[in-house]
Amino acid sequence: MKRIVRRFVNYRCDVCRTDYDRSRDARKCEQRGVEEKKFRLGSRVRATEKRACHFGDDYVCEGRVAKILGPVPYDPEVLLKGYGVADSGNHVFMYVIAYTCPVCGQEKHAIYPAARLEAV
Repeated sequence: MKRIVRRFVNYRCDVCRTDYDRSRDARKCEQRGVEEKKFRLGSRVRATEKRACHFGDDYVCEGRVAKILGPVPYDPEVLLKGYGVADSGNHVFMYVIAYTCPVCGQEKHAIYPAARLEAV
């Protein structure tokens, strides 16, 4: 039996802690700016788009910021297609909203970028 040892070198962005295979990619990620935080933990917010309950009714998510994720690099697959947020060229913060569904009354959590939230 042969023992095969492989060594992998990764480069990490100091802003978002994302690993890259090339130092050039990590450096490029670090050069992107960081979006300023628009909300704090416990802030009351409302989403600008409707969500659907599993009972079939639509509602607007309104609750408190329970957790702040990030900064994370801008991902067009998530932010552009999922939320309609155009490329800001920055690292962005994602906000976890804790709310009670007005249709079924269950406690739920939803994740939104700052561009899709407004203060209440």
